[in-house]
Amino acid sequence: MSATKSTRHPFFLTLILFLLSHSVYSQESNWLDGFFITASGQYYLLPDFAGISSMDLASRYASSASLNPKPGFRIGAGYELKNWSFALETGYSYISGDNPLVLEIKMIPVLLKMGYSFYPFNSLSQLSITPTAALGVVFVNAQHHKDIIDMLLGNLTYSKDTIFLLQPGVRAIWDIFPSRNRILEAFAGFSLDINLETDGIIPLPQIELGLIFRPFGRWKSQPKIESIQEIIFVTEEREIEKEDDVIIEIELIHSRRVFHVLFSPDQTIPTLEGLNNLDNAGALLEQFVNYTITLRGFAAPFVSTAGQMEVSRQRALFCANYLSEVFNVPNENIAIEWLGSAALPENTESVNHSRRRSVEIIIEGWINP
Repeated sequence: MSATKSTRHPFFLTLILFLLSHSVYSQESNWLDGFFITASGQYYLLPDFAGISSMDLASRYASSASLNPKPGFRIGAGYELKNWSFALETGYSYISGDNPLVLEIKMIPVLLKMGYSFYPFNSLSQLSITPTAALGVVFVNAQHHKDIIDMLLGNLTYSKDTIFLLQPGVRAIWDIFPSRNRILEAFAGFSLDINLETDGIIPLPQIELGLIFRPFGRWKSQPKIESIQEIIFVTEEREIEKEDDVIIEIELIHSRRVFHVLFSPDQTIPTLEGLNNLDNAGALLEQFVNYTITLRGFAAPFVSTAGQMEVSRQRALFCANYLSEVFNVPNENIAIEWLGSAALPENTESVNHSRRRSVEIIIEGWINP
């Protein structure tokens, strides 16, 4: 007989490596930024229970016409890593019976939920879509009569049960204060609670309206994100100064300068070389009389397209916030584009992934010679 050696707990080892290698926060960033709290109102859209999976369930629960769900709530807390989120969620739901057999059903779910967020529209940077999947248990307390005889005799039955629960769903999330980098978001969600009973499956569709709050997020205001747009260039070619009643005409020279701010893989804070280039770009602005700045974020062609777009967006947003706070650049002078790997910075070859992990700064305007 031959024996084979097996590796214990490969799943947990893989999960740890995933968390370490995909963290969106660098050492300079606050790792607490990823924590979030959710709170929502919930309402079941009850299907017709009768005949869903067996006559036993039909006789036990009657039909949805005789069950009246009440609004419930859900609360949770979790952590976000790049586009992935992981949360522990619980809550309370109550269903009253309008027929004599079922008087009430109380439910307390406990779920581990995972989601993946992506931004489907560049023109709506505040909107993200998050498919979710959850598993856990629901603790059920039911007050009912077993049959007509018990109902006539007034014999109530109190049932307690623990049911395994699966929950696929999707959320549409809206960033309420985009200048605060997703500190507070509102969401609308639809999901299906799949209760796995010994007698069969009971699917309960539900809708949710709620809020997501990040208590340790970045509270400082960031520049407004604008969609990809054509830059309107300054057309003045002369500036007139008046000194001691003498009018002096100064010819302005049109100038266009390009800088590249480099980033390490998967990071949204520049390298030391990148920060130096960012400082050089900011210092150059003193020479300009009128100018516009275009920030184009890029990413290497790895992971998903949505992941590339989000990383390039965060990189461009960091540079915009840096120029605004350190060099007092007005927000209206900044236009932001995030392109993922769909395009290349100027003078960059497609194989040069280190140049793809960058933000291209284009300064265009008029300088005083």
